[in-house]
Amino acid sequence: MLIKSAKLCKNVLVTNLYLHLIMIEFSSIFSFWWLLPILILSFGFAALLYIRNKKEDFPRWMIVLLTFLRATVFFILGFLLISPLVISWKTEVEKAKIILLKDNSRSMILHGDSTINREFNNDVIKNVTSSLNNKYEVIDYNFGGEIDNNSTENDFSSVRTDINTALNTVLQKHRYSNIGAIVLMTDGIYNKGNNPIYSSQNSRFPIYTLGFGDTIPHSDIAVAKVITNKTAFIKNKFPLEVSVFSQKLKNEKSKIYIKSNGKIIDSKEISFKNDNDFQKHIFYIEEKVAGLKSYTIKVQAVSQERNTLNNLKTVNVEVLGAKKKVLMLYSASHPDIAAIKESVNSSEEYELLSLHYSKFKGNVKDYAVVILHQMPDNGIKSASLINKMRDENIPILFVLGSNSGVHYFNALNTGINIEFKKSHFIETTALLNSDFSEFGIPEGLANQVSNYPPLYSPYGKFKISNSVRSVFKQQIGSVATNFPSIAVSENSGKRNAFVFGEGLWRWRIFDFMENKSHDNFDAFVLKIIRYIGLNKTNKRFDLQWESQYFEYEKVDFYAQMYNASYEVVSDALINIEIKNAEGKVFSFDFSNNGNNYSLSAGRLPAGEYSFEVVSKFNNKEFEQKGNFVIKAVEMEANNLLADHNLLRKISLANTGAYYPANDYSSMIDEILQRESIVDIESSNLQYKDLINFPLILLLIIVLLSIEWFIRKWSGSY
Repeated sequence: MLIKSAKLCKNVLVTNLYLHLIMIEFSSIFSFWWLLPILILSFGFAALLYIRNKKEDFPRWMIVLLTFLRATVFFILGFLLISPLVISWKTEVEKAKIILLKDNSRSMILHGDSTINREFNNDVIKNVTSSLNNKYEVIDYNFGGEIDNNSTENDFSSVRTDINTALNTVLQKHRYSNIGAIVLMTDGIYNKGNNPIYSSQNSRFPIYTLGFGDTIPHSDIAVAKVITNKTAFIKNKFPLEVSVFSQKLKNEKSKIYIKSNGKIIDSKEISFKNDNDFQKHIFYIEEKVAGLKSYTIKVQAVSQERNTLNNLKTVNVEVLGAKKKVLMLYSASHPDIAAIKESVNSSEEYELLSLHYSKFKGNVKDYAVVILHQMPDNGIKSASLINKMRDENIPILFVLGSNSGVHYFNALNTGINIEFKKSHFIETTALLNSDFSEFGIPEGLANQVSNYPPLYSPYGKFKISNSVRSVFKQQIGSVATNFPSIAVSENSGKRNAFVFGEGLWRWRIFDFMENKSHDNFDAFVLKIIRYIGLNKTNKRFDLQWESQYFEYEKVDFYAQMYNASYEVVSDALINIEIKNAEGKVFSFDFSNNGNNYSLSAGRLPAGEYSFEVVSKFNNKEFEQKGNFVIKAVEMEANNLLADHNLLRKISLANTGAYYPANDYSSMIDEILQRESIVDIESSNLQYKDLINFPLILLLIIVLLSIEWFIRKWSGSY
């Protein structure tokens, strides 16, 4: 049967004829009416070959048969010339999926005997998985501080819990899948991220919650929070504020101990006046020796307590000899100045002086680092002041903006030259340079910087020397460039840094909007200042690391090696041995990243560590020793009271249901009986070129072979 239709394709009217033969459907961009002249021509050429050919003396029946065979071959070839398509329907069945979100945090087992709780939790998870697997496709996720697609047995080792991100992730990832339900298995305790009730309200799928943990309040004392300085100075007392929370311990007494190096350095007796009591106590600590100091705050347990894990916290303070002075000079007032000032002042390590360059009367030699905001400007006075700083080898952080004198900047020979049109500035987005390894960029900023507000940058062609390394590169509109947005340089041991654009104050605000703190931006600014301010006089081997890490963070080291002429070398062999408090040694080799070396030792258990690094170059060894602390994250032990009310709210908002963990079988029965959870059958049209079918070629070969055999049988050529 022939069916004719028309459609508009790329503004050209194309006529389609669909040919249906039983269950086969054909289509072509050409009209199937072309088959009529093709058929006539095919039999015409075949007739000329056999009927009009007087040289061959074939019987009449053979002429008809040979003519038919050859005409059929011609017709098939002509049919293929009009590009026929075979249309077929493909039916697919998408099985209903059940997503299991399993809480893998420590609080899931800390509310009692951890061994018994672990076995119970894993048994419930295993039974739920196997029961649902019989009918549905089960997708497993473990979550804690992060979410992980993992079907292995839970070890309940995560030190943080973020239910909101876990729900958001699966809802986004599977928004177009045939999800029958989400089963959230948790105790409802979260200590990271937002309230999960908001994410659950966006779900198109029912969310079933299975509540674990203990919902009965017990007598408890907890060190709720310890606030102190990250850094302090010798012979200066610094405060240590301890917040203590008690529950169901009215009229009970206890004692707070402050320990350092295993010795009690201060203590205080406390008493609780109410069943739910919250107290703050301030201690003042004085250190006489510089270095990284660790302090343990412990509240004496009472007899009724079941959970004593939250009675103790450890904090670390880096005690410094003296503050380093930082000078910030500017050519005009700007919000960036306040943003940089706040970042520098967030660390006790530095003492910042900020003023207009015309008012500076001091000696630049007194400062470890100088920050120049939109300097040099277009005046000769600022350029001469900068030349004095360069003569004294003072590390400089340049921040260029619309008030900068770019021609004066080019004259400084910093290793960067900008072919710049006067007063031509554009918005540029920062892109992470994945090859940068001079120092570690805060993970939060590295992951989000492409979404940060743009900087207002000088527009021109950048010429960059080999001494310059881009931290971030510029993206202009949708075009990624190799021009630096933020960069550092090093030449003969002297380091500088550059920010090509104004608008850093927007970055600091964006960081707070996204992460509820300025930590990422502040840490990045401080890392730049520490990097360029490092005293490298006659130092052949340069090693960088952090003095403190959280136990969920990776321990990273960065290094550079120099020859006798103070040129960077890339063929040194660098090894590190890290030793924990028990004397166990971990050995690693640094990786070569061109002109730099790096090492990621991964995540290490909480505790104090020392290390020794040996760098071998030209048959010489260079050593450096140091230490660092892995800070325990005790958030999971702070609160062990399961929040099943939260789980009820999540389920009620999404036509799901809440069940306690010991009644998981009822939840399974309800899911299995739910009529809305069904497989989805879909049919899709498939288009295939007929010329790609091997049977067509085989048919042509068979027809020609039969024709050849008949001719040979009859004695012809």
